[in-house]
Amino acid sequence: MKIGICDDIRDFCDALERTVQAFVASEALDAQVVKYTSGAALLADEKPCDILFLDMELGDVTGIEVLEALKQRRLKTIVLVVTAYAKYIDNALDYNILRYLKKPVEQERIFAALKKAVSVLNEDYIVIYDLKTKAKYKLALREIICAETKLRKIYVYTAEQTYYLKEGFKSFKSALKASYFAEAHYSYVVNMNYIKCFKRMQIVLDIGGQEKNVPVSGDKQAQLRKKYAAFLGEDDAI
Repeated sequence: MKIGICDDIRDFCDALERTVQAFVASEALDAQVVKYTSGAALLADEKPCDILFLDMELGDVTGIEVLEALKQRRLKTIVLVVTAYAKYIDNALDYNILRYLKKPVEQERIFAALKKAVSVLNEDYIVIYDLKTKAKYKLALREIICAETKLRKIYVYTAEQTYYLKEGFKSFKSALKASYFAEAHYSYVVNMNYIKCFKRMQIVLDIGGQEKNVPVSGDKQAQLRKKYAAFLGEDDAI
């Protein structure tokens, strides 16, 4: 997940980054936080943000111009507008704005906006091409139980079906933006909603009533344990 902050006031950028990082840590999210101090810098980044805090007066361009550029590129970025100027509300609402936050913004409101943005990402979907049936499928992310790579193929498991893909695993993983996905091993990504049992060296998934054992890499155990505890809403005591 990539969270962007675009504001031409560097001090505000830094303060908002600290708050966003606090949220990321509290939710044990796998997220990158990137700051932009101009609209041009944001639009020059070839890797789009999944969630974006956007000011309306950026010095070089207006936030409205940035929103129009994102719309033209057909990006699915979830935008949280943060500004001191109410005059932009009407025009901004013509775009896909999730929240309109007036400066100064309290941490509680930022956290609430991020929780909503993450929940929207969790309801996203991807389109895949299955090698076996030679057909395209639209899969809700919540349907995907597990994905693994072996023999240069990707196996995507749902409760009803297994799909076979031929694409880079790194690229496929980047499409799984929902917060409930976790990397248990370099060859596996799992949906934590389907974890039946969590052991030190492996997790057990429930795939349509059948159990699947997934290995946990030694260097991923601590982070996965922390992320799963946060997912359960518990202390890191697993």
